[in-house]
Amino acid sequence: MKYGFATVPYWPLEEVVKLIRLGEDLGYHSAWLPDQTFFGDPFPLLAVAGCRTEKIQLGVGVTNPYTRSIPQVARAIGTVAQLAGRPVALGIGAGNRRELLAPLGLTQTAPVDRCREMIDLVRRLLEGERVTYESRSVTMKDVRLLFEPTHPVPIYLASRGQMMLRLGGELADGVIIGDLISSAGLDYALREIAIGAHQAGRHEGQVDLVAWVTCFITDGNRDQAEEYLRPWVAHHMAASPPAVQSAIGVEEGRIQAIRTAYAAGGAMAAGAFVSREDIDKLAIVGTPDQCAVTVRRLVQRGIRQLVILLYSQDLAENEVTLRRFASDVIPQV
Repeated sequence: MKYGFATVPYWPLEEVVKLIRLGEDLGYHSAWLPDQTFFGDPFPLLAVAGCRTEKIQLGVGVTNPYTRSIPQVARAIGTVAQLAGRPVALGIGAGNRRELLAPLGLTQTAPVDRCREMIDLVRRLLEGERVTYESRSVTMKDVRLLFEPTHPVPIYLASRGQMMLRLGGELADGVIIGDLISSAGLDYALREIAIGAHQAGRHEGQVDLVAWVTCFITDGNRDQAEEYLRPWVAHHMAASPPAVQSAIGVEEGRIQAIRTAYAAGGAMAAGAFVSREDIDKLAIVGTPDQCAVTVRRLVQRGIRQLVILLYSQDLAENEVTLRRFASDVIPQV
């Protein structure tokens, strides 16, 4: 098992780079920054981090085909990898409708097709190909990068949706499974990835499986963790497709209550309908011993990389989480 972390850059960008350096010093394999709202741009930020670290794998987690054009993403990630002097991962997803696409007047149309195009065309551009391609959403006429990328860019697809998971199994180098850590949730996600891989003639070992999940380490009392996580879990449950809700065993009546409250008052209002059981299906919460039990189960299910999502807007709290997970959880696994 490899371990990484992802964080939203709430703080001055220098502090974000320092956090990535701390992760490298603690032995983490990867560090990911999002491209899903309006924080500092992850591409130049990762380029700077790559120049100030030595070996930690950096990743954009994730960008999307609605707010970024395909040639723009290809040249940006290729440049970051060249400056970092090592491979840099590219995560692709369908974008966050409520917080990103709606404020820009964008509609999340044909997400599977749009992500398929981005994976395929970014890969072809990074391989030096001259690309001509036209669809309803993309036009490229004799386009190629005018520099030669010097390092590989593994491409990951991030999703929980059924057809997107299949696309990841079919085409991506890896799949980022968002939050589905219960046995039933993993059954669903791994089954759909395997279907996509089989249809493409790939074996499951060709797809890097990444669990992406919030982790809250406690000293026995879960009250603070649950208070924080209820709105986040409500956001997840309100936005996920029906197949995901069915997979994790949440009854339809409560899903509707969460969605209604979410539409009226956002995640904080919807959080009142979230149970402890819901939280445990979508987050790692507990003492170091309890967290280690969950991580060992992920290893047994074939997950190759666990990326913990740092939950706090308090930088010091995230530093504590990184340190405690590295010292108290990983050694038990």
